[in-house]
Amino acid sequence: RRVGSTGRVYAFEPGPPAYERLLRNLSLNPGVRDRVVALQAGVGAEPGTLHWNAGDNDNPADATLLGPTGTPVPVVTVDAHAAAIGLTRLDFVKIDVEGMEYEVLLGGRATLLAHRPVLYLETERRFEAIRAFPVLERIESLLRQLGYALYRIDKDRRVRAVTASTMSGNTLAVPPGHEQVHDGGTL
Repeated sequence: RRVGSTGRVYAFEPGPPAYERLLRNLSLNPGVRDRVVALQAGVGAEPGTLHWNAGDNDNPADATLLGPTGTPVPVVTVDAHAAAIGLTRLDFVKIDVEGMEYEVLLGGRATLLAHRPVLYLETERRFEAIRAFPVLERIESLLRQLGYALYRIDKDRRVRAVTASTMSGNTLAVPPGHEQVHDGGTL
């Protein structure tokens, strides 16, 4: 509904099973499918190829592109995709890429600066051990350099300012000019 009849959602899904599921879901929802562009690709800091691997449990969303082997999938950057489609407006970006959120942000710096979208990204601390670097500190540093304020949404729907050390599983990143979001407010 928020996209309207002329807006588009670009859904990047590198994993073959999840991509096929996305296509099936879109085929079942004619009111949505014309507004969603499904792309079988990963998103990262630079274009290339990474290897998709299914997760270790029954949750297909736990798949990763971090391994040295697996199913090769193309990887694009947000900036390159935005340029290729002639993006003129971007309001919201959701990033849930199983530990590669920092790389997605790096590959989208110019687009984030140009369009100032609100971001909702996964910021789970468990990925720091897997990645062997302070992922959340780097995410915070990069987003603050870009002028974003960072928040978590508590169970009571209150918005609380966060730093890398107080991030929860997901972080709301708000660009300048979105004064309606503030520490202690509700969504």
